[in-house]
Amino acid sequence: MNNLFNTMNEISPMPLVSVTVITYNSGEYILDTLESIKTQTYKKIELIISDDCSSDNTIKVCKDWVQLNRDRFEDTKIITSNVNTGIPGNKNRSIISCKGEWIKSIAGDDILHEECVEKNLKFALKNNYNAIFSKTQVFNENFDRSNFLFIRPGEIDRKFYSTIIESDEQYKIMLNFNPIAAPTVFIKKNVLIDLVLFNLKYRFVEDYPMYLKVVKQGFKFAFLPEVTVYYRVHSRALSNSKVNLNFLESTNKFLLADVFPNCNIIRKISILWNYIIYRLLVILKTKYKISRVLFTIKNRFDPNYFNLFVMRNKKLI
Repeated sequence: MNNLFNTMNEISPMPLVSVTVITYNSGEYILDTLESIKTQTYKKIELIISDDCSSDNTIKVCKDWVQLNRDRFEDTKIITSNVNTGIPGNKNRSIISCKGEWIKSIAGDDILHEECVEKNLKFALKNNYNAIFSKTQVFNENFDRSNFLFIRPGEIDRKFYSTIIESDEQYKIMLNFNPIAAPTVFIKKNVLIDLVLFNLKYRFVEDYPMYLKVVKQGFKFAFLPEVTVYYRVHSRALSNSKVNLNFLESTNKFLLADVFPNCNIIRKISILWNYIIYRLLVILKTKYKISRVLFTIKNRFDPNYFNLFVMRNKKLI
């Protein structure tokens, strides 16, 4: 791996990679994240920490750590906001501040494999890719071996992960579900800039709308079949909430606006099913136990399960 970098470095300087850390009340976990960036085998890294108006000690912890470790990086920045803008707004602030050609984004409670940046960059440069995703290991609460849950994606013998698939085929597949593990994405900054960054309309969901837009515009997402990120599941994470109405609202807005007009009939029924259940959840939001039951029914009887089953059997995904 280093031979490739040494050879290329004789021809032109190695690219600057901006690692952006997206934080919100991440004080309990952020040091693990920062240390995993510090120990990357690839050295030409710019560190950007973008915080979305945390009410805990996240900013202080980050400032103290950066003060001690700034010499490790090409540059360091801590971006703060006086108001909470949601994940898309927070990510956009970090991207605008990046000077790197490539961006590796990580949440303030996850960690990078020590060769994450190096492996992604080698894969990109060797194959002339603009956007990459890979595997992530998922852990419960902390990264002890005993807390390991599973690897995503588990099955990679699917059409979406093929080396020969094109972006138009990926778009058709992504109308049905999102197969990309968001924490693993490694992407050129100019792709995100060209696509006008993350959509602020969907305040609590950023990854699926952006990745669908990436492939729709002709940028293929290449799959690197290696674990590059360790993802933490914990009770405070936004997407882990059993009945998070804000997350469901943003997701339904996106599905109705960007997916519904272009997907197949079963997926349309699924989107309408989820929207109806969401509206019922809004009405019942003060009745926690009933809402939990309704949320479980929504997931268990989602017509999209049948849709994906049919597509898998026909080898369409």
